[in-house]
Amino acid sequence: NVGLVGKTAFSGELRLRRQRTDFDLDDPDAKTTISYQSPDDSPVILDFPGAVGFGVSYRPRATLTVSADYTRTFWSRGEIHNFFILLAPPAPPLDQNVSAPALLDLKYPTLDDPRQTDTEQFRIGVEHVILTEKVLIPVRLGASTARQYFLSAEGEPPRFLGATDGVGLVAGPLLFDMAYVYEWGSYLAAED
Repeated sequence: NVGLVGKTAFSGELRLRRQRTDFDLDDPDAKTTISYQSPDDSPVILDFPGAVGFGVSYRPRATLTVSADYTRTFWSRGEIHNFFILLAPPAPPLDQNVSAPALLDLKYPTLDDPRQTDTEQFRIGVEHVILTEKVLIPVRLGASTARQYFLSAEGEPPRFLGATDGVGLVAGPLLFDMAYVYEWGSYLAAED
């Protein structure tokens, strides 16, 4: 079996409202609350990236299946437009006017890294089905590697490894299935 999948990129529009309250440590009763929401003519726009995937499976025997797949999501194209951050209000007096925040165009979902990268996942697996008179028992093992969309201190996206196992029970129309996934990896965070 051979499979190919493509997910188209799309944009979502939303209204963002944020509120911030700051307190004066010297005067517990003094506080400043500021809020802002997206203007009607400048909503927040999320550009979600497209993705492509390819997979193969092979069944050498009726009870044994081996599979592999690869997926790439184009997070380097993920962006958020007209995003805003509420900064601390100016120093006292606390009743002075606060200007509207700047509307920002940033990478999404990192928000703070203009060098965001595409993600990649590669997975392999095997399933063997144990046949009994009344039930089927599928047993599975798998491994994976996943490249992240953010960069480490070395300037490269970290890659995590994963392993999984699972077992199922099929009795007539009933199916019970469970799996365990373990993922690991390490990296030094990039400094701002």
